[in-house]
Amino acid sequence: MRKGIFIITAALALMIEATAQESLPYPVIRRFDPEDLLVRQHLESIRSDVPSGPLLLLGYRVGPGDSVDTIARLFELTVDSIVTLNRTNGRALRSGEIVLIPNQSGLFVAVTPRSPLERALQRRVPGASTAARVRVSLPGNEDVAFLFLPEERLTAAERRVASPQFALPVPWLGVTSPFGTRRDPITGNRAFHRGVDLAVPHGTAVRASRAGTVRSIDREQILGLSITLVHGDGFVTRYAHLREVLVKPGDVVRQGDAIARSGSTGYSTGAHLHFEIVLDGTPLDPLDFLLVEVDP
Repeated sequence: MRKGIFIITAALALMIEATAQESLPYPVIRRFDPEDLLVRQHLESIRSDVPSGPLLLLGYRVGPGDSVDTIARLFELTVDSIVTLNRTNGRALRSGEIVLIPNQSGLFVAVTPRSPLERALQRRVPGASTAARVRVSLPGNEDVAFLFLPEERLTAAERRVASPQFALPVPWLGVTSPFGTRRDPITGNRAFHRGVDLAVPHGTAVRASRAGTVRSIDREQILGLSITLVHGDGFVTRYAHLREVLVKPGDVVRQGDAIARSGSTGYSTGAHLHFEIVLDGTPLDPLDFLLVEVDP
């Protein structure tokens, strides 16, 4: 596999009309038909025994019932190729949206990462001898630089990050304090905040963000009354400043089960929920994982 910049081209002149309709520099098909000239050509390129040719992209309009898995099977590609190219990070596809389909399986590593999965993939780059730089116009007028790693797959650890399936533990009312280094609301000093503080009225039901087991219930000076859940794959969630706990250690809970009521115990300026997501001991920004689009 040669290094350098791949030229992403349209292979046939008749692609131009479809491209103009979709405002993308690639042809877009509305349904999978193996007899369609564009689909047939793309499949032939995918099946080619010569992977060193140009990287071609085809747009596919998602239909009812389509998923990343079904689309990958139709085009004989790895799921990892579609997930990393389209930056889905494991989310469900929406009917009517357009996803890009490459003619080669591999991993697309965003040069400027924006999600936990993309940050995890950055660790591969220093040792990637076959990486090639490619610039892609994604649907939504997003121009993204990737490093393409042909034929590579996500590791088990990367796959966990790609589709963790977390839900909001309380109704969305906004963030009162974000993840990361911040100015402490009481002391005014800068310090690292391991989770996000979610605005919520006193006494609101706090629900399990994901199915898991109650590892512990703790009461301490900073976080006050808190619950820690483990999820069996290295992920841990923590819910703090609670008024009341509705579970006990060892309980198995489903996603959405009420486990507590919000409060202002511990080091707190008022009622809110402190929520953490931790992977293998490393705290992560919960807003990267929640199954809703939120505006921090």
